[in-house]
Amino acid sequence: MKKIIFIVVTISLVLALFTACGSMNKPQNGTYKSSGMISQTWTFSGSNKITLSTAGGLISSSGTYTISGDTLSVTSNLFGTETTSTYTITEITSKSFFIDGEKFVKQ
Repeated sequence: MKKIIFIVVTISLVLALFTACGSMNKPQNGTYKSSGMISQTWTFSGSNKITLSTAGGLISSSGTYTISGDTLSVTSNLFGTETTSTYTITEITSKSFFIDGEKFVKQ
């Protein structure tokens, strides 16, 4: 059950994150929140660090991310299991980003 929750959270969080638009190739540092069926919060900080949370912060994971072209890779550890997930970025602006149609807005 923990592994399923981890996979769902990671996929949901990453799917809503990035967008490739103009010269902007990664989100600015800060906290972004989705308004989808399951609200997610992603916080980006220096050195490609990311914290992902959902369910009002009940489930949280920290890790690192890389972006190559329109591909976002997130490596994080949840419940003692390190996992790398890869996603396609559809759009990034200075105040939001999209992954597979899920919009995240900078808070």
